[in-house]
Amino acid sequence: MTLFAGMATVGYMDAEAGASKRMLSVVDAPHHFELKHYHDSHIDLASKTSGSVSEFYADDKVCVLAGGLVENSPELLGIPADRSNTGRILADAYKKWGESLVDHIFGEFTFAIWDKQNRSLFCGRDRFGKMPFSYEATDDGILFSTDFIAVAMGQSSVPIVNSSWIVGYIKDSVLDQESTPFERIKKLPPACVMTWCNGDLVVRQYWSFDDIGPCFESLDASVLLSHLEHSVEHRMLGSNNVAMLSGGLDSTSIFVLARDLQNKKSQKPISSVSLVFDDLLEEDERPFIDCILGQGEADPHFVNAQEYDVISAIDRLVRIQGGPYAGIGAPILVQAIDRLEYLGFESVLDGHGGDEVISSPGAMRHFELANEGKWITLISEMRQLLRHSEIGLSEMVGAFASHYGAKGRGVSARLVRKFYWKLKALNKAEPTTSLLNPDWNTHDSASLADRIAKKWLGTSHENERSYQQFVLSGPLQSDAFERLHRLYRSRGIRAEFPFWDHKVVSYCLRVPSDQKLRNGVPRSLIRSAMGRRLPPMIANRISKFDFSDAHIRSYQSSIQKIQEYASSPGHVAFDYVDHSVFSSAVLNLQHERIQIRKEAHRKVWTTLNLMLWFDMIAQFEPLQKAD
Repeated sequence: MTLFAGMATVGYMDAEAGASKRMLSVVDAPHHFELKHYHDSHIDLASKTSGSVSEFYADDKVCVLAGGLVENSPELLGIPADRSNTGRILADAYKKWGESLVDHIFGEFTFAIWDKQNRSLFCGRDRFGKMPFSYEATDDGILFSTDFIAVAMGQSSVPIVNSSWIVGYIKDSVLDQESTPFERIKKLPPACVMTWCNGDLVVRQYWSFDDIGPCFESLDASVLLSHLEHSVEHRMLGSNNVAMLSGGLDSTSIFVLARDLQNKKSQKPISSVSLVFDDLLEEDERPFIDCILGQGEADPHFVNAQEYDVISAIDRLVRIQGGPYAGIGAPILVQAIDRLEYLGFESVLDGHGGDEVISSPGAMRHFELANEGKWITLISEMRQLLRHSEIGLSEMVGAFASHYGAKGRGVSARLVRKFYWKLKALNKAEPTTSLLNPDWNTHDSASLADRIAKKWLGTSHENERSYQQFVLSGPLQSDAFERLHRLYRSRGIRAEFPFWDHKVVSYCLRVPSDQKLRNGVPRSLIRSAMGRRLPPMIANRISKFDFSDAHIRSYQSSIQKIQEYASSPGHVAFDYVDHSVFSSAVLNLQHERIQIRKEAHRKVWTTLNLMLWFDMIAQFEPLQKAD
């Protein structure tokens, strides 16, 4: 794992020696040492590494800062190279192909290449945005880093908050792939490269999901299984690996593949770590975890999730992330990550992305059947889905009425349409009070967040392929990668996400919807690929546990501290948050209805993150030049 930062200046200015080192000093990464530094008249670069793999390289032609791995490095260049150094691989690739090198490499990477001869900077990010890159271009030059907080601290003045980003955060939306919590600081979007030369900046996209071929006519599950096995094997770096194991389809599949691969190459069993709730059994997945561990050949570790001090947990997360954190489950996940650090693991296989990439439930299958007028098939599919999911009969009837009322023809369709609207009125959910300060309701970012929310409903998409492509290519994915990397990195652990392998993603996107929702069985793709390698208890599982109450009880035990924050209506966070809504949410944390407690939990989480982040950046001062 590598962090890097840099400063490049235009011809009339000298780069400040050591600026990049000070930029990195503000990043929360206590396990990163071995600082590498390069400086000449117009460039200052620094890199910090955790572990034995170096990703910095310099020679008489280039200086390369890199993070991550190039998957196809052994067969890529055909020339001798130090395969343990991503910087060296990218240097050789740049000398061979120039800026088109990104067309030849795959993996999870981010890089900055300083061309000493042309005095130019060439930077890039992998196709899915698994590794982060942020920058700020000014008239005097450019600041860049793997962390936007480092760029913010490299500014010559106190950074300005990005109000549009904050509005999106409050509305639980990531608005785009470029914005950060600070004005003028941008992220390089996934699958993009950036060239900077003496003040001229060009950003271009080198790949898109549209480049993936058309849907298959039929499914060959053995091909998908082969891609998954290769992805897991490639990411089992060294011998000090551990797999997250929750008992769900996704994490269990990754664990099983890793376990079987480990058995082939070593007598040492694969290690696993699982979160359990021994004093909250209705939310505990231990029966599913024990089921897979019962097959043997594993070294399991369990983390009994504990109550936590909410204010301290959020303050820690804000400092790790450099900004407010959206994932309300993070305080419990951090408990597992802390245990991984204690046990000395360096690399973790994480099942993040399974739902989006491979375990898609085939959400658009019913829309496709309705669009084609295949009503008998649709009814049959829905009847079978009732048996294989937690969806209730009234919900299913309402879904059919919605489809038939919208796409059907004639008198029957009109009658069903009337029935649907009556049913919808009867089941109308209680309106949710917006957390956003009303002064921001007409802001463009609020309208954009609402449009994005509607797209997540699926009705604006033509078919399963277009919907899944929207999900995979959306800004939420790269944002989640960035946040997860920071969480693991804060404890010196490298996170690997096998579902986000290029071949796996490309294959899954081409699978027809009838293979994802097959005979009423959702998530059929992962079940077909894994076959009998999963025990029946997990292969036939239809449920997912909701851990909300595990978090809410921590909020209830911290209620006095939370109420102190609610009694500060003059805090700058309430320029964006409706203080009265927040105060009501604090009271509702102890409401008797679980749904009201859940809604209150999210609002309190969002507000406290903003308040503690504003408190943190109030202490920011621009980095001063060295004497």
